[in-house]
Amino acid sequence: MGTSLGDCAAAYDAIGLSHWSTRELAKYLKRTEDVTVPWHYIARIWREENLKPHRSGTFKISKDPVFAQRVADVIGLYLDPPGGAVVLSIDEKTQV
Repeated sequence: MGTSLGDCAAAYDAIGLSHWSTRELAKYLKRTEDVTVPWHYIARIWREENLKPHRSGTFKISKDPVFAQRVADVIGLYLDPPGGAVVLSIDEKTQV
């Protein structure tokens, strides 16, 4: 098989995935390498190798077109809060 994990990482960025699932990886390998790998086999390999691609240790950039402005607004509240204000951060989604 000619596909490496690095190839897969670049591919999911190109096709707009935020992370791989076993089923998406199986479909990708079939489509690009014409190799049929059952998703449950991929899941077994991930378990045996303690791979957890859904638990990323890196920050994921939002696809929101005004994301940078929103980040700047939030950081601005922390760096220079309004007088007498308390700044709280509540995360409504996981991995955000």
